[in-house]
Amino acid sequence: MFEGVNIYAVKGAARITRKETKPRTVHHRDGTTSTEYDGYETELVPFKTTYNEWMTSMVNSSDPKDVAFAREALGPTRFNLVKSGQLEMNSLYYGGKLRTIKELEELI
Repeated sequence: MFEGVNIYAVKGAARITRKETKPRTVHHRDGTTSTEYDGYETELVPFKTTYNEWMTSMVNSSDPKDVAFAREALGPTRFNLVKSGQLEMNSLYYGGKLRTIKELEELI
């Protein structure tokens, strides 16, 4: 359908991103809990925006929904490290893997 089209050259090109909404806690028989989402929202993000740029914008957003999403996606410790400026988003990963909290503390 889009064969031969350079999507990077299309002015205003955007891609869809999905943000889950309405989290609820699920209690399992073994006593553990997890978060399940009842729905999701979509929004268009400029095509050249990286994950790190997008997630940083969620962390620093004035919209409480964006901030709540970022906190849930990153976890409270990683979120606070990025929000406070102690670490940048790209330092949360190494070799495509998420660094542990202990590894992140060593970077500070």
